[in-house]
Amino acid sequence: MFTGTTRARGMIVDALPLSGGIRFGIMSNLKLKIGDSISCSGVCMTVIFVNLFYFEVEAWSESLCLSGLVELQRFDMVNLEEPITLNTPLHGNITNGHSKSVVVVKDTHVYGDSVVLVIECPKWISDGISSPSTISLDGVSLTITRSGERFFEILLIRYTLLNTTLRYFNNKCWFCLE
Repeated sequence: MFTGTTRARGMIVDALPLSGGIRFGIMSNLKLKIGDSISCSGVCMTVIFVNLFYFEVEAWSESLCLSGLVELQRFDMVNLEEPITLNTPLHGNITNGHSKSVVVVKDTHVYGDSVVLVIECPKWISDGISSPSTISLDGVSLTITRSGERFFEILLIRYTLLNTTLRYFNNKCWFCLE
């Protein structure tokens, strides 16, 4: 389980295709060990290799289809979060690291020092959300500020923009509805 509060970012240093999956090498300053769970842009994965410079995880077909991980390339950045423990302060919202779908950023608006993202989504998603509620996009727990048929809006505050990969989004995000 995770909180959706990004504590680190990592850089993809390798993306090796596997039969039915991809092995990612991710450079970060986290101190991980083999077998640890790690949220990589919201998708829960298991660390399978560690050295002084990077760690490796593997993503398989279901995770690749329900997230944007398949589009990650060398030098792309990912949001990283270690799992919570019984001693972890819960600063975000409990997330499970199981991506549900890819959604599209339809529009953006500047709002003071913040940015509003208008997210287009299928009706089965918009039917299941309301405002205010929370959603995890690319592993970042966010508040839904407005919702309607086939869309919802979130507001990215300056801190989130500066400390997550959401400032690099192209027009797709993947989400975990919590």
